[in-house]
Amino acid sequence: MEPRKGAKETAPAAAAAGPMPLEKLLTALVGGLPALDGKTFSDALEEAHQHPRAALRFLFQVFGDKDPARRAVAARLLAAIASADVRDNLNGLIVDAGVDEWTKVLAGDLLAELGSPVDADIFAMSVPGAEPLRAKLPSRILALLASGDTAGALKHIQTLSPADHWLMIHRAVAERKEAALPMLEALARETEADAVATVSAITREKFAEGVPLLLELQRNADKELQKLIKKALFDMRIAGVDVPSEEKLQPVAPPSGEAAAEGGDESLPLYRALLSEPSAQGMVLVTVARVRSNGRLKVFSVLVDLWKRGIRQAAVRMAMSKSSFDRFVETQGGEKMRIKSATLEECRRVVARGVRVAREFGTPLPFDFGIGRTVLGNIDAEIAEIAAPFLCSRCGKPLDAESVERIRAVAPYDNMTCETRCPDCRKLG
Repeated sequence: MEPRKGAKETAPAAAAAGPMPLEKLLTALVGGLPALDGKTFSDALEEAHQHPRAALRFLFQVFGDKDPARRAVAARLLAAIASADVRDNLNGLIVDAGVDEWTKVLAGDLLAELGSPVDADIFAMSVPGAEPLRAKLPSRILALLASGDTAGALKHIQTLSPADHWLMIHRAVAERKEAALPMLEALARETEADAVATVSAITREKFAEGVPLLLELQRNADKELQKLIKKALFDMRIAGVDVPSEEKLQPVAPPSGEAAAEGGDESLPLYRALLSEPSAQGMVLVTVARVRSNGRLKVFSVLVDLWKRGIRQAAVRMAMSKSSFDRFVETQGGEKMRIKSATLEECRRVVARGVRVAREFGTPLPFDFGIGRTVLGNIDAEIAEIAAPFLCSRCGKPLDAESVERIRAVAPYDNMTCETRCPDCRKLG
């Protein structure tokens, strides 16, 4: 069987006769993202099983398509078919000199998923530039989740095409379940498309641990998303998943005279807030941990660069144990970085100053900063209050214009230091 050659030979005839059923179903799947309709996917698989030769010709033709959405859906269908012919033809792509390296890397990744990885030596000879491309594979998210690196998975998923982005949400729920939940919690609050994909994936996999997230989304969603979630909860209940009854889904009215507590990270109890003493280079580590309802911690760490970048690094952990956090704090302390307990307000002010410095220099904020900043609460007011972000490192007064200009001049160079004292403090030696 030679589907790639057959696809080239029969493509004009297929086009002349009009789209075949599988093409219509694939087009419907692509157009229906981010929901990834389960029935349409099943119908596409049924069509592929009924007409296997024509289906493989078409799917392998699409697998080499330039449209990332069509290619991504075709790959999912090939993975679901998982026949010997699929494996044979994926292997054929890898040794075909006329196939581009990205398609070969995708084929190798799909073979590994199917339990038939390509011999390492053969793959290395066929795709010498594979390693940088492998780092871009959508499936890398699964490995990051398996290692507990939620922040890395979130960062990587944002680099994917919209179709791969949505499909990886479904794969993460299907293949990593509990490990995927912190990622879903972050994504579902980012965009409506991610929320829809999250609802669809949790429903399709009957993921009971995802029900609390659906309930939380339902409380804050617009009407259309609320309808989708209500139907999802109904379908999961019918399928035997333990979902609270409609009465229990209604919000409880707050006591008279008291406002309902706002949701979000800032409503979580504070566990610890920590600040390091500024280093000689003006680096300050800020760490804030809050206790989630399940007893685990959501932790946000920021390395603030007071003089050259503003926010140099940021990291967020969605579900950290208290013992792991305490060990993390111990490893961060030492002679080079002395960490002390602080108030949340002190941490907010330091991070706000870092953001103001970043704006002064026009430097971008790290991706993880946008994900984790909700742990601090809304710091916009603190940022707005900072008229002068460059303060004397000794007395804390705003630096003079001449000193600020010198700081701006050396800021792009990591190996150059700048004077951070005001003229009066410099006189004191």
